[in-house]
Amino acid sequence: SAKYFKEFLTIDLNNRPIGVLDLHANHPNVGFCYVGLLLITEDCFGKGLGSRCYGLAEDYIKRALVCDKIRIGISDANDVARFWERQGFTFTGKTYNWTGESKTSRVREFEKILGASGE
Repeated sequence: SAKYFKEFLTIDLNNRPIGVLDLHANHPNVGFCYVGLLLITEDCFGKGLGSRCYGLAEDYIKRALVCDKIRIGISDANDVARFWERQGFTFTGKTYNWTGESKTSRVREFEKILGASGE
């Protein structure tokens, strides 16, 4: 059966690093990919690059990691739910607390199931 593994990728634009992508394949279950982080530099905000980066990540997750479900956790401390909803993610109804170095945040779980065409 497929095993858990992690990949940490840099995102480059015109040979300049603009972001990072943290992927956990087959987590929490086989066929799932948990996106731990998708981060782009602030000077790239508002240009559609976050959506473009996510689109490429989704294609990579499907083809290279062979996962057909993507799951993310969105912290109330950094509520980016609108961005992820625009990418086709929906709230699963599950919430949990995550304790970082300085505080505890409520996290809402979102998920996207990929179809045959990646939609």
